[in-house]
Amino acid sequence: MKKGYDTVTEAVEDLQSKGYTIDFDLVEDGVHSKHLKKEWKAGEIEVVQFYRFEGMTNPGDNMILYA
Repeated sequence: MKKGYDTVTEAVEDLQSKGYTIDFDLVEDGVHSKHLKKEWKAGEIEVVQFYRFEGMTNPGDNMILYA
């Protein structure tokens, strides 16, 4: 995995090419996969990398992508 990406799209495409193909949504107690119809608590998953993106003009555009 690269140490950094210029855009979220670039990061997602590269991670998908490496086998990260399932999206997860944050929920109150952990994460949920709509595709797998399953939920995991925070201690049941492992984050192997994360990437932070900051909007140039709007602080609301900030996000973190976890792999």
